[in-house]
Amino acid sequence: MIPIRSLLVPAAALGLVSAAVPARAISVAGYGFRMGIAAARIHGDYGDASGSQRRVGFACASFARVPVSGPLSLQPEIGWASKGADDNFTGTVSGGGYQETFGFPIEHRIEYLEIPILLRVDVPTGSWLEPHFLMGPEVAIRTGGDRVTGPYTFTIQPSPRVQGARIFEEVGTVDNPRYRNVDWSMIGGVGLALGRAPLRIVVDSRYALGLAGIFPDSDRSLAHNGAWITTLGIELR
Repeated sequence: MIPIRSLLVPAAALGLVSAAVPARAISVAGYGFRMGIAAARIHGDYGDASGSQRRVGFACASFARVPVSGPLSLQPEIGWASKGADDNFTGTVSGGGYQETFGFPIEHRIEYLEIPILLRVDVPTGSWLEPHFLMGPEVAIRTGGDRVTGPYTFTIQPSPRVQGARIFEEVGTVDNPRYRNVDWSMIGGVGLALGRAPLRIVVDSRYALGLAGIFPDSDRSLAHNGAWITTLGIELR
């Protein structure tokens, strides 16, 4: 269940944006919907130790564009993304002149309701092809998450000497994972609009760098999110 205090965070952010733009100036210049993929992995000490690899998940969002001045506009969004990583812990045990190497794959799936508030800079070209840049903060509320273990793998090879070894059976909490409920990110990206009003096709590619640790009671140096999100959508003007 999502804590009430977590819902207050995006509400407060939206309130600050509303206060920053005069009421008479608020108008929607465009709105739309986009969907695509999030190629995510876990960064930090945990990601380095586990050999974290990118995991591809689904992403979608709706957005609106509020003009500020000239080519500048605010682009608030609300969306959903499946992030996480594909990890592969390894261990060894030696004895009898042989050494066995074990592979312990874990798939992290962490799902978020995402609310970014972005500054959008359009580049007028006077043609049907118009690029833009995006940058700004995002708050993400975790809606679900688990870890799925894959098949064990092992190889056997001769060992130059017999030595004791220890296998750590508990790598995190596989059956009952714990993730932080709220994540903060900074987003930077580019987009391309194709077509003219009232309907345009929009291609968007952005990177979301997590600013908070994904595990409770830990900072981002241990583990934080990082994801490339690429989507295709439509914008109505």
